Amino acid sequence: MWSQLLGFVLFVANIHTTVSDGVLGCGGFVKSDVEINFSLVEMKLYTVQGSIKYQTDCAPNNGYYLIPLYDKGDFVLQVEPPPGWSFEPELVRLHIDGTTDKCSLGEDINFQFKGFSIQGMVLSKGQKKGPGGVHLSLMAVGSDEVLQTTTSVENQNYHFKKVMPGDYIIKAYHDTWKFERPEATVTVTLDNGIVANDIVVAGYDVSGRVFSEGEPIKGVHFLLYSETVKPQDVTLCDTSPVKGLKTVDASICHVSSREDGIFSFPSLSPGEYHLVPFYKGEHITFDVVPEKITFHVEHNSIHLPKEFQVAGFSVSGLVVDSVKGHGIAGAQIFVGGKQMAISDSDGSYHLENMKTGKYNIQVMSDKIFFEEVSLKITPNTPQLPDIVASRFSVCGKVNIDEIPKGLDRTALQRKVNVFTEGHAVKVMILDTDMQGEFCAAFKPGKYVFQVVLSSQELKAGLYLSPEAQLVTIANKPVLDVTFSQFRAKVSGFITCIENCGALGLSLDPIGMIGEDKKVIMLKDSLKKASFEFENILPGKYKVTPLQDNWCWKEKSKEIEITDKDVMGLEFTQTGYILKCGLSHEITLNFAHENKQGSVGSFALKKGTNRFCLSQPGVYRLTTDSCHRFEKDVYTYDTSNPVVLSLTAVKHKVTGVINTEVPAENLLVSIKSPLMKSPITLEPTAEKKAVDSTKDSKENVDPEPVAKNLKYYFSYWAKSNERLEIKVLSEQLLFSPNQVDVTVHGESCPGELAHFTGKVGIFITGKIEPSLSGVQVTVSSPDNAAMEPVTLETDENGVYRLGPLHSDKKYNVEAAKVGFVLTKDPNNPMNFKALKLGEIAVQVVDESDQSLSNVLLSLSGDRQYRSNNLTKNGDMVFSSLSPGQYFLRPMMKEYRF
Repeated sequence: MWSQLLGFVLFVANIHTTVSDGVLGCGGFVKSDVEINFSLVEMKLYTVQGSIKYQTDCAPNNGYYLIPLYDKGDFVLQVEPPPGWSFEPELVRLHIDGTTDKCSLGEDINFQFKGFSIQGMVLSKGQKKGPGGVHLSLMAVGSDEVLQTTTSVENQNYHFKKVMPGDYIIKAYHDTWKFERPEATVTVTLDNGIVANDIVVAGYDVSGRVFSEGEPIKGVHFLLYSETVKPQDVTLCDTSPVKGLKTVDASICHVSSREDGIFSFPSLSPGEYHLVPFYKGEHITFDVVPEKITFHVEHNSIHLPKEFQVAGFSVSGLVVDSVKGHGIAGAQIFVGGKQMAISDSDGSYHLENMKTGKYNIQVMSDKIFFEEVSLKITPNTPQLPDIVASRFSVCGKVNIDEIPKGLDRTALQRKVNVFTEGHAVKVMILDTDMQGEFCAAFKPGKYVFQVVLSSQELKAGLYLSPEAQLVTIANKPVLDVTFSQFRAKVSGFITCIENCGALGLSLDPIGMIGEDKKVIMLKDSLKKASFEFENILPGKYKVTPLQDNWCWKEKSKEIEITDKDVMGLEFTQTGYILKCGLSHEITLNFAHENKQGSVGSFALKKGTNRFCLSQPGVYRLTTDSCHRFEKDVYTYDTSNPVVLSLTAVKHKVTGVINTEVPAENLLVSIKSPLMKSPITLEPTAEKKAVDSTKDSKENVDPEPVAKNLKYYFSYWAKSNERLEIKVLSEQLLFSPNQVDVTVHGESCPGELAHFTGKVGIFITGKIEPSLSGVQVTVSSPDNAAMEPVTLETDENGVYRLGPLHSDKKYNVEAAKVGFVLTKDPNNPMNFKALKLGEIAVQVVDESDQSLSNVLLSLSGDRQYRSNNLTKNGDMVFSSLSPGQYFLRPMMKEYRF
């Protein structure tokens, strides 16, 4: 048995050398230090031209392979494992000569397994693809040693090869990009490792530059907007409001340019963005071009190729039809002969990219004429003086439909005489063209236009209506001076915010005697309804929608019927009239029920006001004023229009207190007949440092050094409320002592009370021995306005009075029944007390009943005397000095 087994082993060991006569074999092992599935590994033999010659699998138990060779020559032996597996060598080049090569010599050609691969991807936030250029490091879990490094390729997986089984961590790094997930973990076992939690780049830096005439500009704000990216996905930029930006801003965030003119958004996630520059100086906004740049962030940093330029500054002005008049829209503004702007609907225009200098400005508008003006423009003149129209066109037509009988022909061109009002002075003679039209420019004023007819034409019955027209040129061209003879149609449309309903229109004649007002109703009640007046005589009319509770783009239109129908009139409702009666001038803020925040505000005068609300629905109205009204919030429903009445019930009264030093426990007392008791307010103070020095004067508290501080207080008073205002302090004296005011409420009361507080002195003293209840009276001989002040000593015989004016002299007197009080010669504020005696007397009759009205006369040393009547028979003589006294009772009809 053993000999049979040995023979088999020898046969296997030499089978690769000679398979049979004329056939060689190349063989060997695929080796691995870790467990792998050898059956997945293929061995292939290629010709040098790349054609496969033979292929075979490895033995699953030990990785052995054998490839038979039938020909001599050059070949390539290559190991082909599953993707991601690594072997060394990957291929072996063979020269089969039958004698000296490894295969002919029977030597093994082995391939060593080096490891699996790890595969993952670097993604952009919110995307399924990612950037290139991210540096990736492979480390074993728990170790800081970097095993391998690689760099990501855009939109492709990254790989680490020749990785043996184990737990690994992959860390990402980039010089500028920010990561949402900067690292990933993976475990390699019996096959390639696939990273489940991909590395994610949070965003990419976007930068640009801003210059002015070749110099970098610092402090230009760049506001970032996006309709595709959520604000929370953009980080590391400023989200606070931009100072000086007046419009409501919906930007995500903003950054500012540095000293070198460079600005940068550190981390923007992929998406569409646009940048808007904003640069505001102290008094003016500068123009930055381009005004907007749109860019797309994908998977890389962006440096905007187009640089921003501070091109100049902007100034604005108004083109008006008269001094303090209405704006003129569509006017062309020429600066130095070059058109620079066109006025907006309100007549405003803006000149951008201006430099400091003196310019000649010419305005051109259809049928309106202006004088050329010369203006100096600087950044300090952001608002230019108004440009006022000087002349307006008056245009018209003479229309003769039919030559009267008796005239063979009549002139196609006619003359039109123009007079001042009342035919006083002939101003001009106009010639019509062949169509009878005329046009000329006039200064504002009143003129009479009259077509010249020959006596022959008049005699033949050729009359024009009207015979003459008075044209008033105020602040716009007059284009409808027409002479004709027919009746016309006047038609147009009304556009309403909601359905128009049963809405009527009136056609009012202007200056036409005997012609009645005409009223029609709309043909339908849709949002856009048509109207038509028929059989209307030539002349001037005013067309007016009959709905006073609505706002109109034009409340009425003045028309003049000449020789053709008037069509295409349009009236557009712009909102709903809110009428309100106000007791005082206020600012009224209003908000719509379907919108957040304030919609707008109106500055309103006292009395009846009218203003327009642009949308239907319910509005919340709040006031902003120095007056308080009956309600904090008023409501107004456009579907139920009523006149709102706002009556002020309180008015804000303010006051100021000036003090030399900071005052603690400072209070303001306000007394009113409308209150049961006075109220006290605590004023607000300006914070200033206070220094103090100590005074060595006897019985006088030290005075702080004056610092001129201010305190403020306010109170809401009713109309005609009388207020008595005092300032209370334990250390300061105030002038005046009290302010009496009456709040009438006709206008903002404002500051009605002003007090000045000064530091006072305090007078202190003592009764020795200690004696309570002593009446101490303090008076001032050189302050006639001061009433004597009386106070009592405490249980320790001490008294204290103040604050008092420090520049006055004061006298102090002390008294108490039953005591003699004398001033201490060493301290005039202190007193020595000496208790006095007393004599108690009771007077009774024979029946031992008390007698009243008995005169008792007591006399003693030092000319003392006292005469008093008894009450209920009793009498006490007090405050008697030591000595002898004589008492005598006396009463009519009584003897004692």
